[in-house]
Amino acid sequence: MALFTHLLVKILPLYVIVVLGFVGGRYLKIDGRSVSVLTIYIVAPFVVFGSLATTPFSALHLVLPLIFYILCCSISVFSYFVTGRLFHDGTRNLLGFASGDSNTGYFGLPVAILLFNPAMVGLYLLSSVCMVFYENTLGYYFLSRGTYSTRQAVKNMLSLPLLWATAAGLAMSFFTPDFGPEFADLLEKFKGAFSVLGMMI
Repeated sequence: MALFTHLLVKILPLYVIVVLGFVGGRYLKIDGRSVSVLTIYIVAPFVVFGSLATTPFSALHLVLPLIFYILCCSISVFSYFVTGRLFHDGTRNLLGFASGDSNTGYFGLPVAILLFNPAMVGLYLLSSVCMVFYENTLGYYFLSRGTYSTRQAVKNMLSLPLLWATAAGLAMSFFTPDFGPEFADLLEKFKGAFSVLGMMI
């Protein structure tokens, strides 16, 4: 019971932020797209890069994300071709993407930031690297293919900063760089911004 109460106290503020986001969108007419673009293209890549780059990993740590990435892609491809028999429009693309996806980012990462210390947040991010890569590679390709040509879909996929931030953060982590306390302080500020903006979206 004590553990449940502890988790509830930690997670409850996230739901308060969700309600505030709803109020802001409904009654203050805040442009949700602008907040999403800011979060996806600036805040999230910095959080992912900083968290991964400052957490030392070994090659062995990458085995689990690789397995999950293959699993997500396999489920997505299977769903895409099966639903293609039922739908002949963009619906199959949406279902193909959604079948392999989960909300490890906007909800999962803020919860991890609230519950765990920075080292554990880094490990959480490593375990969800597969989802970041899936969403920003095959998943995004499927979504783009609903509207764009194959070439443009691949081009759109390669333009996503979160994909490059993840790759750069993982590569940097193997060199165990010392960014200093200033970077750590800045990273904490971005994590806070990500938690608030992500939950409001």
